[in-house]
Amino acid sequence: MAALAELVIEQLGPLRNTKVELGDVTLIFGYPNSGKSYTLRAIYESLMLHDPPVVRTCLARMKPLDSRIVRIEIGEVSRSRGEGAVARRVKVCIDVERLVDMLRDRVERCSRAGLLPPHSVEFRGSGVLGLEERRREIAETVVEVFSEKARERYPDATLSVEGKLTCTIIPKLPLQKYSEITELIPVIDDAGDEILIRDVVLRAAVASMLGDLVDPALLVEEALRRLTGGSTLSRVVYAAYGRSLLSQAMLYTLLEKEKTTTAVIEAVFASRNIPALSLFHALYEGYRSLREDPNLLEKLVAIFSPLLGGRVNIGDAEIAYQSDGAPVPLNMASALAGEAVALMLAAAAVARHGSGLLLIEEPEAQLHPRYQMLVPLALYGLAAHGVKVVVTTHSPIVIEVAATLARLAHSDQRRLLRAVEKLLARAAPRGEPEGLAGLLADSIPRLSVLFYYFDGSRAVRFDAEKLVEESVPSHTDVDISLTKWVIDISAP
Repeated sequence: MAALAELVIEQLGPLRNTKVELGDVTLIFGYPNSGKSYTLRAIYESLMLHDPPVVRTCLARMKPLDSRIVRIEIGEVSRSRGEGAVARRVKVCIDVERLVDMLRDRVERCSRAGLLPPHSVEFRGSGVLGLEERRREIAETVVEVFSEKARERYPDATLSVEGKLTCTIIPKLPLQKYSEITELIPVIDDAGDEILIRDVVLRAAVASMLGDLVDPALLVEEALRRLTGGSTLSRVVYAAYGRSLLSQAMLYTLLEKEKTTTAVIEAVFASRNIPALSLFHALYEGYRSLREDPNLLEKLVAIFSPLLGGRVNIGDAEIAYQSDGAPVPLNMASALAGEAVALMLAAAAVARHGSGLLLIEEPEAQLHPRYQMLVPLALYGLAAHGVKVVVTTHSPIVIEVAATLARLAHSDQRRLLRAVEKLLARAAPRGEPEGLAGLLADSIPRLSVLFYYFDGSRAVRFDAEKLVEESVPSHTDVDISLTKWVIDISAP
């Protein structure tokens, strides 16, 4: 099968002049510090515009009414008993070209601060939203979002283009509480100061009524959602290491509602950990998606239930896990539960869009070897439902099981079905979800499954048959070393 995309690396950390193609499932393994995580981050950086919540956070310092982007002119303000304060002929203009320039600047700053050291890479793939390549399309979509919001909210508004500015004129804009606020302004000796204060209050009142119409970050986020929604990569999420802790933090914010959620997002962003920021946004989005879409919940529970080793309940401001005893909140459950639920929520944030890419760092983290055997089944199950995955791993179990199933998929599909059934029976004693083995046996042969071994300077592509027959590179020598060590210490 043809590759869906490829990352060409000229220079990145220890890597030189190498290429990694992406399939439906791409597994990357090798020694520590060989460039695996750098590669995962480089893929994410190339696709960051497909993660609109992270882009919005990167634009966090672009406040509503940013004078570099948004311009407001107010004709006059009148008051009446029936209507209160009303602003007439309010003109709102957006400098879209400057907004796209600032978008590029903020995204580059995010990358430099929280993703990668200096590097030289190129990402090639159809449907990829690149900032420079599709700059005009991004600008046009921002104008479209701005215009639609203006028409929807103010049907009598008119639209115009004035040079580089896209403007709307609102004939009449009610200003809630403006009269009460201005009456509280004390009499000031300096008339100039009083005029200044009243002008600030007026602009704040206008901004509160206009809402996201004058918030550059929200306009960009909506534009990116529209552009990525119809592409082959509708959503990209980086499921960073540390999923269990972040899922517990997300659960706490559900109880404390939006204020605490915002505080946690700001804290993660301040740590300059962009992958963790992507995951936290995805956990929150995935939770809401599973609450709102029972079909999506049923689909993902079927894929992840063997890996979960128990039952999960996605409730109102609650996620509970049940193994052998009574249900417990996720933050009190095992590390296995935290990891598996976090992966399921991150996958939900991608799957709700119908297609996308999930980047997973070490999916075997905190999993017993029995459950590491089931990781490939979850990866193949996600790919069968349109969620492409790229994985870095140190687990020979994950690589060997994935390679064995991929090999059987192209040689003997009956044996593939039996292999999946036996794997589920041995590793998931509670029983498989109905139809899961059949779904996997039918889907794996149609998937593009790629394996890459990182040797410290480049990526070496392996096919599944070679991995099964010759064993997993970087792990064989560990087995030999361990055996020699045991023999040495056992000798008299």
